[in-house]
Amino acid sequence: MATVGCAITQPDRPAGYAFRSQPDNLVFHWNAGRMPVRYWAEPKGALPAYVDEGIRSWEDQFLYGEFEGTRITDSTTMQVRIEITGSAPPTAPLSTAPPAPACDGRTTLTVGTDNHMALPIVVTLRWFAGFTAEQVANCLARVTVHEIGHTIGLLQHSDRVTDIMYGAPFGVVQARELSSRDGASAQRLYHTASDITP
Repeated sequence: MATVGCAITQPDRPAGYAFRSQPDNLVFHWNAGRMPVRYWAEPKGALPAYVDEGIRSWEDQFLYGEFEGTRITDSTTMQVRIEITGSAPPTAPLSTAPPAPACDGRTTLTVGTDNHMALPIVVTLRWFAGFTAEQVANCLARVTVHEIGHTIGLLQHSDRVTDIMYGAPFGVVQARELSSRDGASAQRLYHTASDITP
C-alpha cells in the first residue's frame, strides 16, 4: 500500500503597491451596496468598448466578486463618467505594437471634509495628433484600464513599468494588461476598511 503525502503551502502572491490617497492617507473602495458601479462612457470612437474591457479586467482580479461594474447608456444614473476631450479619436484594431505616448488621462475625485465623495467620479482622456490610429487606439485602451483602476480605489501609482497602474511621477502607462501586482493590490484594497464614502 502506497502512502501519499502533501504539504500545505501559502499561495505565492506578490506584495502589491500602495493604494491610499496622498497626503491624507485615506482608503476608498466601493461597498457591496453600491455595486455594480455604474460607468457611463462618452460615445466617441471605441471608448465604450475600452470601458467594457477595463471593467472586465478589474472584475477578473477578484475571487469573490468584491468589485463589480457595468457600463450604462443613461447618464442620469452614473457613478463614474468617462469622457474624451476634443474630437473623436481615430479607431484601429488593438495590437501588440510597442506603446507610444499618444494619449493621457486624469481621474478626478471630489472628497469633502467629512470624507464623503461627491459623485460622479470623472475620468478625462485626451489623445494627441502626430501618432498613428493604431498608436492612439492602443494608448487609449490601456490608459482607460489604468484610470478605471483609480475609480475602484487605487489612488496611487505603481513605480514598476510592468504594472497597469504605473504612472506619474515615474512615467506613462506602458503595460497592455494587468499584472499580478495590480491584482494583488486591488484584492488587498478591497479587504481594507474604507475611510471615504460615496
